[in-house]
Amino acid sequence: MLSACDDFLRKPFREHTIFDALAKHLGVSYIFTQTRSLILDNSAENAFTSQNLTCMSEEWITQLYAAALDANTNLVLQLVGEIPETENRLAQALAKLARQFEFEQLVDLAEPLITNES
Repeated sequence: MLSACDDFLRKPFREHTIFDALAKHLGVSYIFTQTRSLILDNSAENAFTSQNLTCMSEEWITQLYAAALDANTNLVLQLVGEIPETENRLAQALAKLARQFEFEQLVDLAEPLITNES
C-alpha cells in the first residue's frame, strides 16, 4: 500500500464496487438513467433452444456464433438489434445473456445450426 496504491479490489468484484472506489478516490459522481427493460424469469430464458434462432438467416446465426466465440458483447448486441420485433422475447433473452457475459450459452444455442462447408 505504500507504493502509490490507495485501495484494492478482490476478484470477483461487482460493477458497483469499482464505481464506488472511483467515487471515493477521484471524487466523481454518477448520474444513472432508468432503462426500460423486460424482466424475464429464468424459466422462460432457459426454455430457448437452437430452434428459436431459426427465425434468423444462416449468415446471422454464423455471425452470432463468431461474436459469442470472441466474447464480443457489442457485436452480439448489435446482432440482437436485428431480430424482428415479433421475436422480442428471444431478443431480450439473448441480450441478457450477452450483458451477463454468458457467451458459452450463446455458442451452445448457435452451434447446432452452423453448417461447416470447408
